Amino acid sequence: MRSDLKMTESFVAEALEFFTAPLPSEADKFANGKVAVIAGNYGMTGAAVLCASAAIRSGAGLVYSIVPGGCLAALEANLPEAVKIPAGDPDRHHFTAEDAEALARVCADADAIVIGPGLGRAEATTEFVKKLLLEEDFGKRAKAVVLDADGLYPFAGKPELLRAAAEKLEGRLIVTPHEGEAARLLGKTREYVHENREECARELAETAHGGAAVLKGHGTLIAGRSGGKYEIYENTTGNPGMGTGGSGDVLSGMTGAISVSAKDPLTAARYAAALHGLSGDIMAARYGERYIAASDLIKGLGELKRYAGQHESLGRDRS
Repeated sequence: MRSDLKMTESFVAEALEFFTAPLPSEADKFANGKVAVIAGNYGMTGAAVLCASAAIRSGAGLVYSIVPGGCLAALEANLPEAVKIPAGDPDRHHFTAEDAEALARVCADADAIVIGPGLGRAEATTEFVKKLLLEEDFGKRAKAVVLDADGLYPFAGKPELLRAAAEKLEGRLIVTPHEGEAARLLGKTREYVHENREECARELAETAHGGAAVLKGHGTLIAGRSGGKYEIYENTTGNPGMGTGGSGDVLSGMTGAISVSAKDPLTAARYAAALHGLSGDIMAARYGERYIAASDLIKGLGELKRYAGQHESLGRDRS
């Protein structure tokens, strides 16, 4: 069923205009929004750095990078612009359920929250994620909560738990799985998801309870509710060179930052997917598809204004 599928050509120019528009003259770092990024564990601090760096480059005024205490040194060395907040003592390299209450308070006044890049799948960490999302203060001011990567793992085969968290967030949850993660969330095989992407994107959006779902992959699908009905969009920007480790971490950071000023989570998810792909196309034009690294996608964001007038030549028709 593709009759209601919408292509991104209809709003790429809109996304570029949004992203490259000048800020109000009175804007400051507080007006530009505070994004909290909860990410990282031993050996995966790069995911936290990529996600937070993408949020900074996507317009966030303040980024709070929240990591296990044992990961702080790596971020201090590689992420000068962000405020670093360590959870737990310096000998612990993963989050645990005992961190949930304190971090919910830290995030209480965030304008957007991203959870998941590089968290790991330790049992203690999965319990942390489930507890955090249900904490009373968590996300109470956020315009969107982006749940990505290992942040999705605790809800594998447990859509009722994810739906409970989504209901608490009242339409502000954005889930961003690739096909394997979507299969675990929905209790289906990866092959089924691959062959029924529209159906699965819609089901993911319904689980997000009025929020949005980004089903990543060739022809990324963005689904969510608009005007009382579900809409599905297929992203037509990007290229195979973006299939590299860390690319999704960049997208989640972008989505968090863009959600601060986008009109709703679905719009934020659409804009982020389109601009993420355009950045990848810029980098492919420069280096070739085979040589793109995830950090290049962040560099490409700084060149979107230059390319705004010729965006049609950067997207690929995936229909």
